[in-house]
Amino acid sequence: ENELIPRNVKYIYGIEGLDYLERIEDIDTIYNLGVRSVNIVWNNENKFGGGARGNKTRVLTELGEELVNKLIDKKIAIDLSHANEKTFYDITNLCMDLKQKGKNPIVFASHSNVRKLCDVTRNLTDEQIIRIKELGGVIGIVGVKPFCIKEDKFDNDKKKYYKAYVEHIKYIKDLLGGVDNIAVSTDDMSYYETKYYRNFNVFKQENVKHELQELLWTNGFSRNEIEKILNVLSKNLGYTVVLVAALLLFAVFSDGLVAGLITAVSALLVYTCIQALYKEYVALSKPTTQPKKVATKSKRKK
Repeated sequence: ENELIPRNVKYIYGIEGLDYLERIEDIDTIYNLGVRSVNIVWNNENKFGGGARGNKTRVLTELGEELVNKLIDKKIAIDLSHANEKTFYDITNLCMDLKQKGKNPIVFASHSNVRKLCDVTRNLTDEQIIRIKELGGVIGIVGVKPFCIKEDKFDNDKKKYYKAYVEHIKYIKDLLGGVDNIAVSTDDMSYYETKYYRNFNVFKQENVKHELQELLWTNGFSRNEIEKILNVLSKNLGYTVVLVAALLLFAVFSDGLVAGLITAVSALLVYTCIQALYKEYVALSKPTTQPKKVATKSKRKK
């Protein structure tokens, strides 16, 4: 009952900033501990490269290049959020070269928005967004107020931040021609004691899925697009179909009671899956707020 993460939540361990890494070989240790994603740098610079709020001229170092190779070999994802532009491009250029040589780098930006809409160094330029797509990565649009709107002081106007947040999603959709490379990020700060950080996020962590479904629906996104962005329905269905198929195949070659038990388990899995799919379908198809009709005005010559 005191679990940090509920058992029904799928997650991986990630680390922001590898400043403490003493040797490249230490990657093996953190891999064995379950880490599958890392930011090579945080906002500051370290021995591997430069962060978004540090020295802008800091590049990926030779040790950083060695680290990138190691991470790719271990199939650890490289998170590009927090890297400055020079380090970003050094990492991605190296990844593209290694990809051409047959390796499979995993890169993404877990919590960054669009710099053209909110000009802060933690957000991505159009060119960076396109580069991430070229490497098959995704961008987690982050519900942090200062990364959605650049302003001196943020407030509690939810509608303002909802509108700004969805504009970042729309922008990347238009830039990349679809939503396949768009994900959602909360960067939840509610556990901080200071009021500043407790008012930092656009969404409440416990309501983010429902609120985003409604927000995307009312802003003209299709059900299929919402499914892709929020990663609902399809994966659960796929896993269940494969499992049921395997069970039924096994039942064909079984006799009597065993075959009956396997068939019963398969039926229960299908029923459970249908229930889950129906709940998701209702949430996506019938939000509490209906899409707004856009009124158009005709122009009259004077």
